[in-house]
Amino acid sequence: MVVSRKTYSFGWDGEISPLDLAVVWGKLAEPEYHRFMSYRQSGRWYFYKYKSGFPLDDHYIISHSSNNHIIPANKNVKRAVMTIGEGDKVVLEGFLVNLKGDYKGRAVTWNSSTTRVDTGNGSCEVFYVYKVRIKDMVYE
Repeated sequence: MVVSRKTYSFGWDGEISPLDLAVVWGKLAEPEYHRFMSYRQSGRWYFYKYKSGFPLDDHYIISHSSNNHIIPANKNVKRAVMTIGEGDKVVLEGFLVNLKGDYKGRAVTWNSSTTRVDTGNGSCEVFYVYKVRIKDMVYE
């Protein structure tokens, strides 16, 4: 389930990845747990807070949530991912990727996390998406 979304349009990363999606699964996506949580994104980072009495620990939250830098495979996929909103339950298919290149004369790199238990810088997923399922619609 998508809990936060943030669009980007500037810089090399904004050209490649116009959208970040913070997603949760497992108990975090269930209404009785979701009501304890708040999420936000800023500067390609994802943040969460939980209310007092929340029955799950940070380890569970970290292992059942992620911030995904979405790289659409084509224009149709881009149009579809740009319609995704908070609360949507979606299925995204693709690959985690590492990027290395040159942008306006300077070297750029962007590496994907490949573990579910990391936090901080480098813990986001760089996700090349080639298929999107929103409700009964599929976009490729």
